[in-house]
Amino acid sequence: MRKNTVILIVIIAVFAMVHLIVAVDISAAQTNAKKSGNTNKNRDVDEIDDVGAAIYSWANAWKNKDTKRYLSFYSPSFHSKDLNYTNWIKKKTKLFKRSGAISLEIFYLSVYIKNNHAHVSFIQKYKDAYNSDVGEKNMVLVNSQGTWKITSEEWKPLAIENP
Repeated sequence: MRKNTVILIVIIAVFAMVHLIVAVDISAAQTNAKKSGNTNKNRDVDEIDDVGAAIYSWANAWKNKDTKRYLSFYSPSFHSKDLNYTNWIKKKTKLFKRSGAISLEIFYLSVYIKNNHAHVSFIQKYKDAYNSDVGEKNMVLVNSQGTWKITSEEWKPLAIENP
């Protein structure tokens, strides 16, 4: 029971922080839009929508173990901790071959775009036949020829284990 309470408190705290960040980002985007006209405002909103759609498509490819589609979301310059793009492909291809379904849910998606880079964060709830976890995922995407590609990602667990 205590573990569930701690998880709930952490999720609520993250939710509050994300909403504050989104509110600041929207306010900044609105201010910038007023300065530069509605054309930029629509472009900013469209870019945020495009990044969000890319993240949900990425998650669906992962849930469906569609290796080719899933890996298409990654840039060749991708890195995550000690893994480069080539090693990431090997790791994910091997994992997708394991038996069992994948459950993946995304909560509190936040997108911040500056120049051609999108900084994305969300709460990720993952479960397969071997693992189950909840954590915060942070990603950086770059817009390459009109397509958003993941260049880095980091995941931190939110659940606190009882000693």
